[in-house]
Amino acid sequence: MKLVRRGELFAEYSLGDAIVIALSDGYAMMRFNCLIGVDFSNPDFAPKVNEEFALPVQAFLVKTSGQSILIDTGSSSAWRDTTGRLYDAMAEAGIARDAVTTVAITHTHVDHINGLVMPNDEIAFPNASQIFVSSNEHALFKAESRLSPVFAALRPVQDGDTIIDGITAMAAHGHEIGHTAYWVTSKNEQLLIWGDIVHKPDLQFEHPEIVWEFDTDRDAARQTRKRFFERVAREQVPVAGAHLDFPGIGSLQVKGTGYSFKSLI
Repeated sequence: MKLVRRGELFAEYSLGDAIVIALSDGYAMMRFNCLIGVDFSNPDFAPKVNEEFALPVQAFLVKTSGQSILIDTGSSSAWRDTTGRLYDAMAEAGIARDAVTTVAITHTHVDHINGLVMPNDEIAFPNASQIFVSSNEHALFKAESRLSPVFAALRPVQDGDTIIDGITAMAAHGHEIGHTAYWVTSKNEQLLIWGDIVHKPDLQFEHPEIVWEFDTDRDAARQTRKRFFERVAREQVPVAGAHLDFPGIGSLQVKGTGYSFKSLI
């Protein structure tokens, strides 16, 4: 996997015959104490208990098999003033919104699904005839009334399903009930687009036991993270994460009892 070009809000990579483009939706300031399992009695962390940090938000476009598949969509106008930049990122990368043929969602949190509808209530990706969401989260998706213009395109996805040739869904339960990762293969190259497996890279790679306040099932989230870390480090498969530092693509190596991450940039 190699970097081809980049801008302020996008980075484009080659993956076999496929193209993968990281698209920044901006960032959100989050409380440090959203991290559960950090020892705030430790002098290194005690001053941070009431601090905030910038949480990057990314989506990823995969061009393969003659299609353009957008994995996650950012938050449009539904979250923070500092998010909702996906459309700017696409424009900077030269990607027309109507070029997106399929959307695959990792989970139904605000920063992953609300970009399906623009701030003016226009459908953001009018030629995306299918929006894949875990069958366990369709009710959560339909609870977002601002997304009603795209409800008809909603399709169920489950572990092992093929979205299109070269992209397979992988159950990643924990952060949300139907949290789903996507395994991308082209020629002999692979990439795991893993959604919200990690929220604080500088802590959770070294300490994968640390969880996030908004994990629906914290024990499952912890086990999923450890399982994914072990596999991609062993197989040396690069990963793409929604909340890794932009552009959010890199590889893992074992480091002591945890892991380290190296950005592919």
